[in-house]
Amino acid sequence: MSSNQSNLKHHADIFSYQRDVFLPQFWQLVGNTNLTIAGLELLPWTGTLVLFAPIAGKLVDHIGVLPIAICGVVLQGVGYLALAVFANQSYLWFVLPLMISGIGLSIGGPAMQKTVVGSVPRMAVGSASGLCNLFRLLGGAVGVPVSVVAFYCLGGMATTTLFTRRFTAAMIGAGVISLLGTPPLLRIAKS
Repeated sequence: MSSNQSNLKHHADIFSYQRDVFLPQFWQLVGNTNLTIAGLELLPWTGTLVLFAPIAGKLVDHIGVLPIAICGVVLQGVGYLALAVFANQSYLWFVLPLMISGIGLSIGGPAMQKTVVGSVPRMAVGSASGLCNLFRLLGGAVGVPVSVVAFYCLGGMATTTLFTRRFTAAMIGAGVISLLGTPPLLRIAKS
C-alpha cells in the first residue's frame, strides 16, 4: 500500500494543468511566445520520458527498485520547485528544471510499477497492475484541483506579474505533492 501511496503522490501532477496548461500559458502570456513555440518548449520535459524510462526499467533490475523510485520522486519534486524559483527568468532557465522533473517521472514510474507488481504472487500481478494504474490516475485527479487551487489563491491575471505569482504557486504545489511521495517509499525501505 505504501508504494501505491507514493505512486499516487508521484503522479499527482502528471496529468494536471502545470504541464498541459500552466506552462504553455505561462510562456504565451509572460514569454510572449505563440502556441506552437510554447508546445515545443515542453520538449525538455517530454523528451526525457522517451530516453530515460527504458533505462530506468533496466536500472531497477540492477540497482534495486527503491533507490530508483526515491530518486525519481525527489527529482520530479525538485524540478517543479525549480520552475517556481526561476519563474521570473527567461525560458533557458526552465530547460534544466523541466529535464530534472521529466527524468524523475521517467525513472520513478517504472520503479513504482515494479514495486507494486513485484510485491504480490504471480496470480495477482494483473490485479496489482490495475491497482497501481488506479493510483496513478487518481494521482492525476488529485493533482488537478490542488494545482488549480494553488493557482487561483494568489494573484490575478491582469498583469504578467500577477500571472507569474499564480504560476509560481502552482509549481510549488506540484513540487510539494511530488515530494510527499518520498515518506511512503522510505517506509518500504525500512521494512
